[in-house]
Amino acid sequence: MRVALFCAALIECAASVADSAPAVEHESPALPDPIYGHAPVAVRQLPVKPGSDLWLHGYSDCHLGAGADVTCTPGGNVLVELLGADPGPVGSAASANDVEMRSPDHVRLYRAALCHSFYVHIRARAPVSCDAVVHAVVYPD
Repeated sequence: MRVALFCAALIECAASVADSAPAVEHESPALPDPIYGHAPVAVRQLPVKPGSDLWLHGYSDCHLGAGADVTCTPGGNVLVELLGADPGPVGSAASANDVEMRSPDHVRLYRAALCHSFYVHIRARAPVSCDAVVHAVVYPD
């Protein structure tokens, strides 16, 4: 399945979301256009360097949930956060369908109630390459 990476009229472009991006301790780069598809979308070999955060912007229809599964090369001590459209983390797993699993090089976060725009924030303490499977699912047209 081809990955749809674009900015539609209903979804804010990366330039316009920079003002509403979640607050972080240091400046973040421009956020990419939303990622979404009819199945989870794989994004491979993302370079993550210390002091240079990686942001993935996803969009999911309601009642389908949202999240990410991030796996990085060993040694990066990766920190991954799942953030909603409003600044701040979406909170810890609250329902039986929510998932939060963390290890130094692999993080799986999923929230059953999360929908619309969301962000996956990835940081590392050493240079790594990460693969992400973003659960940003929309209903078929």
